[in-house]
Amino acid sequence: STDSANLRPRIERIAAEVNQPAKDAALRWTGSALSVVAPSEDGRQVDVDATLAALAKVAEQPDRTVPLVVTTMKPRVGDQNLQALGITQLVAEGKSNFSFSPPNRVTNIKKMSGLLNGVLLAPGEEFSFNQVMGDISPEEGWAEGLVIENGRTVPGLGGGICQVSTTAFRAAFWAGVPITERHDHVYPVPYYTQGGFPEGFDATVWSPDLDFKFKNDTPGYLLIQTAVDLAGSNLTVSLYGTKPPGRSVQMQGPYVSNVKPVPPARHIPDATKPKGVVAQTDYPHQGMDVLIRRVVKDGSGSKVQEFASHYQPWSAVYAEGTR
Repeated sequence: STDSANLRPRIERIAAEVNQPAKDAALRWTGSALSVVAPSEDGRQVDVDATLAALAKVAEQPDRTVPLVVTTMKPRVGDQNLQALGITQLVAEGKSNFSFSPPNRVTNIKKMSGLLNGVLLAPGEEFSFNQVMGDISPEEGWAEGLVIENGRTVPGLGGGICQVSTTAFRAAFWAGVPITERHDHVYPVPYYTQGGFPEGFDATVWSPDLDFKFKNDTPGYLLIQTAVDLAGSNLTVSLYGTKPPGRSVQMQGPYVSNVKPVPPARHIPDATKPKGVVAQTDYPHQGMDVLIRRVVKDGSGSKVQEFASHYQPWSAVYAEGTR
């Protein structure tokens, strides 16, 4: 039958197989210029309505064959005319140190850094960390690390991702771009002050509820580039683009208040371990409130954005075998 209602689901099924999104060129900043790592590719999109209309026209004819009506989709960023993107300099970078991370945590830092590397943001576009991260599953290559859940530090997929969100937050902070979503950790995680970084300069993510987002308010595109230095356990997230004219960024703080003592250690029975075996799962941290203020000055005046962190006091936790 050429009845449109019956045909539409069939054409949509064919379209799902034929449709191909356009691919932006993959770019890299190498020292002083942009280079193309992988060329752009056109996409294709079946126009279901136009295909159905063409079929309706030949419905009464003996030869009822019509070609699919396919539109070519152009990528947002092609390989040509790269200077139009306005990526001309390092705008800002964020750094962190992940010394003493177990191997699984390093696996996840490397994986997330790889996903973030090469992301392009158009002027005015909002960046979402969780969108770049996608699904966290073993099939996607995520390893089990330590995550904070229900007041305990427990093994969970994707531990270490927050090292990358924290470092990306630091890059966005120093770029002076508006940060539209940022969340503090439950307690002060020692990884984020390693290397002399201030308390309260972190950003946690937990998909889909907690995201890290910022808006590209610069005149050109922003290219995000990551570098993982395994020997020194250093992570760098760099933003390349065009600095807004006359922009300067200053940090005030951290202002620490409401310091709370470490609570008594907790001993939790663990039926998965033999009697006499004790494993420390959590380490003690004071509680505190921390405020970091960012002052961004440019031609339009001065903008202040505050980042408040409320860290709970955290006790040492020992899992004690009962098996």
